[in-house]
Amino acid sequence: MLNQLFAYDGIVSRFLQKFWKCFALNLFFLLGCIPILTIGTSFTAMYYAMQKNVADERGHITAVFWDGFKGNLKQSVLSQLVFAALGLLFAEDIYFFYHQMKAGNSIGMLWVLFVLVFVLLVLTAIYTYCYMARIENTLKNTIRDSFLIMFLHPAQNLKIVVLLAAGGLAIYLFPPALLFVPAWICFLIRKGMEAALEKYMVRSDEEGENRIC
Repeated sequence: MLNQLFAYDGIVSRFLQKFWKCFALNLFFLLGCIPILTIGTSFTAMYYAMQKNVADERGHITAVFWDGFKGNLKQSVLSQLVFAALGLLFAEDIYFFYHQMKAGNSIGMLWVLFVLVFVLLVLTAIYTYCYMARIENTLKNTIRDSFLIMFLHPAQNLKIVVLLAAGGLAIYLFPPALLFVPAWICFLIRKGMEAALEKYMVRSDEEGENRIC
């Protein structure tokens, strides 16, 4: 029993392999985020490598990540500029209406609505970067499809929000958690995300578009 457990292809060995791959991916992700404008690109590359190497065990982890980074650089940077601009706009609205509420103005309750819109924006961004990692499409169609997919999968959305909240709290309470939390969030959402994207990947194949993976 113990021999099987600790064998090369045993449960412990497979767990340790995935753990170290996720740790390496997290380091690559943080390195890719340094220019700030490439945070979305880095997440796209991490998801790409998570699916291709960690899940399917194809290629070398380093090469796969940077291939995904370079292959999605232009489109992911453009999408990040869009999401960042909208995010700043909604954040300002949240700030304004929250302080209106504190001042006793009833219209201030609109801050709750803008918080919800901000969460939907974050979810759309995550779906967009995962979509980019798996399907080649125009930027407009990518964001549109990602927005629609997000609305069709509320359970996956709740899972992502809970993981982001838990991960953010973990990093706040223990900053070194930043060295592994992003990759494990990516790992935990991957299966549900693949199920959500599956029919779109089939449709893209039928239309003759090229898939990245």
